[in-house]
Parts: sequence; C-alpha cells; structure tokens
Amino acid sequence: MKGSPTGGPILYLTYTGETMSEEINAPFDQPYVMKVTVNKMRKAIDTSFYKTSSRLEEFEEKSDKWVEVLNTLHSLHAIRKVIDDFEAHNSQIFNTTNNNEEA
Repeated sequence: MKGSPTGGPILYLTYTGETMSEEINAPFDQPYVMKVTVNKMRKAIDTSFYKTSSRLEEFEEKSDKWVEVLNTLHSLHAIRKVIDDFEAHNSQIFNTTNNNEEA
C-alpha cells in the first residue's frame, strides 16, 4: 500500500467536536490542499496588510517608522504577487478536473 514511509496506511486525526478520531486512508486531493493553503496564505497577507496600513497614520510622514511601515506594505505586496504568480504558473496542481483520477 502506497502512502506512509513504511508502506502502511496513513492515519489522519479528525476533530469530531468532542474528541479526535482516527481515519484510515482519508482521500488525498492535491488541488484541494493547494487551494486551501494558498487561500489561507492570502488571508494572512491581507490581514497583515490591513493592520499594517492602519498603523501608517501613527507616525510622522517620512520618519523612520513611517518608512518602515511602507517597506513592510511593499514586502507584503511582493509576497502576495509571488503567490499569485506561483498559482498562475502551476495551474495544473490547482485544477480539480485534471487530478480527480489521482485522488
């Protein structure tokens, strides 16, 4: 059986509301994993961007901290662009229709 390094089934822990339970051979779907991961990354970046931009008004224009906030916003934007470019250039791993047979 393919999956774990030992060849046995991979056990997954699932939260059922009260306890954690084990599921054997939970289905794997790469597009789902990639979409969820990218969406969480974007959400984290958006949150940081919002919170960081709200701090801009706290500092005097062109002060060291004001410039630091702008640099942070620029860096967050650059990270977002990297994620967007990665998704655009690797559409095959985000496309559900291409990977259904492998799930």
